[in-house]
Amino acid sequence: MKVLILIFIPLFFLGCQDNKSNKKIMPKVITKLDENKSLIDDINVENNFLFDNNEIEFKTFKYDGHYIEDLKIKDLLDKNYRNNFIKNLESLKNENDNSKSTLICQLLLMRIVQLSDSNAFYILSEISKNEIVSYNGIELYEKTLIEIFLEDPLFFIQQSTKYSDSSLIDYVIKMLQQYFINQDFLDMNLGFIKNGDNRDELLLLEPKSQLELKYAPLVKKLQTMPKVEVQLGPSFYTNFKTQESFLVNIFSILGNDLSNKLNSSEKDFYEKKIYSIISKYILKSNIKKAFIQDPDGYTNLRKEKNASSEILQQVKSGEKIEILDSSSDWFLVKTIEGRKGYVHKSRIKSE
Repeated sequence: MKVLILIFIPLFFLGCQDNKSNKKIMPKVITKLDENKSLIDDINVENNFLFDNNEIEFKTFKYDGHYIEDLKIKDLLDKNYRNNFIKNLESLKNENDNSKSTLICQLLLMRIVQLSDSNAFYILSEISKNEIVSYNGIELYEKTLIEIFLEDPLFFIQQSTKYSDSSLIDYVIKMLQQYFINQDFLDMNLGFIKNGDNRDELLLLEPKSQLELKYAPLVKKLQTMPKVEVQLGPSFYTNFKTQESFLVNIFSILGNDLSNKLNSSEKDFYEKKIYSIISKYILKSNIKKAFIQDPDGYTNLRKEKNASSEILQQVKSGEKIEILDSSSDWFLVKTIEGRKGYVHKSRIKSE
């Protein structure tokens, strides 16, 4: 029986240094997913954001008389057919046979990204339970899988809950942990949060891992998200130099904003399989919120810690500020306009 599912495909474009940046913008369309279709059907290989075209080996590997890219979705959903196919994938008669698992993984990932294909998610989950297939498939594209997950974690949770199978998310979350920093990381590197966003909870990407993310839709998404200024002291990690970085706070991707979109069973899955692990990396912002209270109706934001210093800005009474440093009588603060300077503590009231 044919199953027709209507899905909107969000695709984004972003110019970046990666050679996939020249891909054309894909319009939103409605795609009918049909189990009688083959793996290659309905996906745009030329303009995919995941793989260079020369990485994909079409018209090379066959199974049951058909090229792998021409295998039918409905056949791969059949358990017996799929098990026999997996045996074929793990049969490595020569070095090139490793690429069979690579190709099927590429095709399924493209279907997940471009078509939000639930069947592709299920098939990828099932075949990746085989160690040989996994080694030459999702493990080879570990970073790509993580990027796809971060771009659309809701889809992963919904499908994992639908099939009562956490194997893909278990793998992603296990690998994703190396992308985060925690308090131990800050302590080890003499680090601290200098300037945060308005959220009390921070889930920050590790500086080097943040730079390695190349999947264009995710990069574009991260560019719009709040940044947190973190200072790291001289350590082996920083080549023994003081380093300041602006790290993306992705708590809105994997925190409450995501949880609020889930139904009860999905939320239960999320709390057990995702939040229970990422909560170990959630930092509390040490940025104190306050406001100005001055009988003159305003106070002066000064360049230095004294009353004769240059005035940078006049801040009205009642305006909110962030306290960045309160170690002296003159507090270092940031105004709502983003300017930093000093205000005497007598003019500041905590929220």
